[in-house]
Formats: sequence, C-alpha cells, structure tokens
Amino acid sequence: MRFREYYVTPALKDNAIERKYPNEPNHPKQMYRLTKQALEWKKSQDDLNK
Repeated sequence: MRFREYYVTPALKDNAIERKYPNEPNHPKQMYRLTKQALEWKKSQDDLNK
C-alpha cells in the first residue's frame, strides 16, 4: 500500500505516468507507462547528463 500511496498516486496526479487500462483501475493486467510529458523530461535529463 505504501508504494501506491507514495509513488504511484503522486505520479498519476502529476501526469508523469498513465494507466494502460484507464477506465479499469483494478484490471488484472494493469500496467503503467510514462506520459509523453515525462518522456520529454527524461530525454532532457539524459541530454544534460551526457
């Protein structure tokens, strides 16, 4: 429960991740992926660290 409380829920609220099945949060095969916004941020961080 703490992982969801401290990591997943805030990341969802910040639009950093999105659900694979957004209309079914309890789907048995639910997974999360980075949003386009988060992917752009990650790329910019990678470019800074080169």
